[in-house]
Amino acid sequence: MPSSANKENHRSGLDRQRKLTSKLRQTREAQRSARLDQAARKQRKARRKVLKARQAEDALTVEHPDDSDEVRQLRASLARARGERDAAEAAGSASRPTRSLPTIPRPRQLSQLTIRELRRILGMDGSAADAKWNDLRKKTRRFMDAGLLRLDLGWKDQNPRQLLKLYDAIEDVFEPLKRCSNHWATEFIVHDSFSSQKAYENCKDKEGTYRYRTRQNRRERPSWDHDDNDDDDDDTNPGRGLGPLASSQSNSQEPSPEPPQSPEAPEGDDDNSGFVQSDPGRFGTAQMFTTRSVRSLRAHTWYLLL
Repeated sequence: MPSSANKENHRSGLDRQRKLTSKLRQTREAQRSARLDQAARKQRKARRKVLKARQAEDALTVEHPDDSDEVRQLRASLARARGERDAAEAAGSASRPTRSLPTIPRPRQLSQLTIRELRRILGMDGSAADAKWNDLRKKTRRFMDAGLLRLDLGWKDQNPRQLLKLYDAIEDVFEPLKRCSNHWATEFIVHDSFSSQKAYENCKDKEGTYRYRTRQNRRERPSWDHDDNDDDDDDTNPGRGLGPLASSQSNSQEPSPEPPQSPEAPEGDDDNSGFVQSDPGRFGTAQMFTTRSVRSLRAHTWYLLL
């Protein structure tokens, strides 16, 4: 049983914690109020400036008996210009959307956020959105390769300028991510893929690990049966708890079926599927190269590495 002194110390510690929490809350509220007041002052100042400019224009349009013909022409030109400007402003106001989608704030406990919850926030929950989600993850991995994130460094040691360009590129092709303030959802997805790639690089050569077994199974499969996602193995580990949120790879040891027979294409020629098949006699095995992936990486490298 704790002594009365320990109880008193515990009670005093809780009181100090409550006071600190209350003081921190008051400080944040005061800072938020100060920011709102500053923004309101700027808006009032801008409105006063516009009002003064309009009043000056009104004074210039007032006609006087001793005005010359040149002055009258200038007044007429000013009136026409004001009419055109007002019409353009009215058209611009009408073309703007009356309602915009609300911004999604950053969760307080981002480290405890799950992929399932993130998909629900982005409106991509359910099996109907699996294809869209997998496409987002695949494009994220391709942009990461184009952004040259270094796997020999930790996440905090990555170039922040490269990360920001990477976030912008991903959000340009997936608009819902722009609703998340300060790229928090994009950062979460990129960090998750980066951690998976780094774990794969660290475990792929260690016997007995899941990554090692998956790599050995992939090597035993014929080259025509390889998938574009096999290089990353980002969402394939069932130990990550993603369940149906990611496409799983089969770990079965059953022999792979024979490849479909098709007419041999000339060496170096592109077939209809977007692949180039090299000569099996020269390399020993039929190798497939994804030319669409290479073109996609080259197209975005100039944007990410400026």
